[in-house]
Amino acid sequence: LEFSITSNGQNEDVFTLKSSDTPTTEGHISLAGSEVWLGQAADYVSQGGVNPTLIGTIDDTKNGLNGQAFKINLINATIVGGINPITNGDFSNGFNNWTAVQAEVDLGNNLTGTSIATPNDADVTYPPQNDGDDGDLQSGGNTWEVDVMSGRLRLQEKRMWVSSYGVVHGPAAYSDLFSVDGGGNLLFDWEANYINDDYHVTGYLIDESNSITIALDVYGTTGSGEASVTVPETGNYRFVFVSGTFDRTGGRLAGASMYIDNVRVEDAMVLDNVIETIIENMQFNNTSDTPEPSKTLTVTVEDYEDKSDSQTATITLTPINDPPISVDINGTGDEASTITSTLTAADVDNTDPNSFTFTLLTQPTHMTGSVSIATPTYSSGTFEAVATYTHDDTQNYSDDFSYRANDGTDNSEIVTATITINNINDAPIAADVTSSGSEAGTITTTLTATDVDNTNPSTFTFSIVDQPTYKTANISIATPTYSSGTFSAVATYTHDGSETTSDSFTYKANDGSADSNVATATIAISAVNDSPIASNVNGNGDNDDTITTTLTATDADHTSGVTFSIISNPNQFDSGTMSIGSVSYDSGSKTFSANATYTHDASGTTSDSFTYKATDGTDSNTATATIAIGANDNPVSSNVNGSGNEGGTITITLTATDVQTTETFSFIIVTTPSNITGSIDESAVVDNNSGSGTYTKEITYTHDGSETTSDSFTY
Repeated sequence: LEFSITSNGQNEDVFTLKSSDTPTTEGHISLAGSEVWLGQAADYVSQGGVNPTLIGTIDDTKNGLNGQAFKINLINATIVGGINPITNGDFSNGFNNWTAVQAEVDLGNNLTGTSIATPNDADVTYPPQNDGDDGDLQSGGNTWEVDVMSGRLRLQEKRMWVSSYGVVHGPAAYSDLFSVDGGGNLLFDWEANYINDDYHVTGYLIDESNSITIALDVYGTTGSGEASVTVPETGNYRFVFVSGTFDRTGGRLAGASMYIDNVRVEDAMVLDNVIETIIENMQFNNTSDTPEPSKTLTVTVEDYEDKSDSQTATITLTPINDPPISVDINGTGDEASTITSTLTAADVDNTDPNSFTFTLLTQPTHMTGSVSIATPTYSSGTFEAVATYTHDDTQNYSDDFSYRANDGTDNSEIVTATITINNINDAPIAADVTSSGSEAGTITTTLTATDVDNTNPSTFTFSIVDQPTYKTANISIATPTYSSGTFSAVATYTHDGSETTSDSFTYKANDGSADSNVATATIAISAVNDSPIASNVNGNGDNDDTITTTLTATDADHTSGVTFSIISNPNQFDSGTMSIGSVSYDSGSKTFSANATYTHDASGTTSDSFTYKATDGTDSNTATATIAIGANDNPVSSNVNGSGNEGGTITITLTATDVQTTETFSFIIVTTPSNITGSIDESAVVDNNSGSGTYTKEITYTHDGSETTSDSFTY
């Protein structure tokens, strides 16, 4: 069975046979590779038949591809179980429906007394000792026996004289006409036996026009078996069986018998209904984008006798839009960078990029924003468009998204863009941290940083960018550790004890390749009360006089609330108690001071001392006040001279000496000049002349303009 395109054929013409999903269902056609199988009926299977049954193969060359014809080489097989068209073919009803010919039969002529033809001598096989002809009867042959014995047809002539090595045929029997489908297989069981010499028997199928198909043509001593004949075409037929004998020994005495039984039918495996099913399941497709609009389909059948017939039909092809074919693609890009991928599709019947689009079905998982798709371009059968997005900097080194194309009419299949992300070292991120500590104490702060692509503390470091302001030495940093995504290291320094309540420093981390941001460590300093510091002081005073000494102390964290107290009194203390005046504070020097006063006991010593302390709630150190004691000798004034003009300003330098060079010193006018206008100007400061013991002071007054040539005053 062959299907072919006999006009306007193209390489893109394709024939296929649709294969059933239920191959064992009766009448269903299925494929297994190039083999064609037929589903069988239940009664066939119950008799041991195979289901499905192989009925043909697809031709290796004419396989329906690339413009080739599609040819099925059918197997001339039959199946058991069809309805027997031969009435009384099993002789269960005696000799009914059969007719006996009890006479000699001369092959090549009609059966005696009938119009039924016999095979020509040339169409049967004669023993080599014979001249290839029968009709060698000399005498006898008058006991032709035709009957049914033990359920079998018996044809026998057991004694006759023949020519040496001759062949004689007869008797014979033939069936009534019966109708049978072409391609069917008719079978029968036979047996032939030697009586007085060998047998020479034949059996054949003959139609109403006397066309003969030989089924049995044998000779020998004894034999049996199953014979079959294929019905050439649907029609009316009868079976004819002819017995015979062969003088094998050359002794001229011959005779033999023939038995026939179980004349039956095996239907052809491939009947008209099977051919119709195959035709109904044939499929034709043309894959060309420019198919011929009309084609001629020719279906040809050829039987086992090489008889064939063909029919034609016209196939009209309507072009349809071919959807685009998108392609799985790959792309690469750096972590946290712009990723570009070229979306790609082919479309066999479109070259216009203006009607072509790409659409994303799923977005990348690791992106910021969304994917942008550029305008498609077309070149050499391929549409392309660049898809761009920004990776979100996560530590994921692959990503994907799906997309499809559309040609303005149809969508392509959904395909995948697979992205490989190149790992780029992420700089660590240092965190601002806080800690606390005491004034003048050891401050510990845990520096922390994260690094999304590093877990190895051996390559990780912290470093100080700016040291703390209030430290005694630089910060020391311990070896970093790593836990649960965080690197940490303890930074330690000693606070300098200053009166600050906060401090800070900056730091950064490094993962072996890149620095982090600069982070700040903020330190809360807990104030610790600083004891005041009392200073050793010096004072002086006169023997048997009141001595006043200024006590002093500093306090780093107080501006008030400091008091002084005497620890030990002076040795030359007259009586009573020392008095301490009010405490004052100088913010510039951060110094507290108070005057301590006592009366010297006139012992005539030249020095004295006492000890004291300051307190702000916490006592200071003990400080010593050392007093220099001396007798107060009167100063000695000197007569001095001066000059000036009448009515002008008179300037005179007063002079005196004193053995106590540290005493407070002043000049006093006793009597004023006689010729003065106004009063003496005493605003000038006493000069102690660098502690030499000589004191001077310049005074001025205005002469009254009288006609005097001298003037004087006392001091």
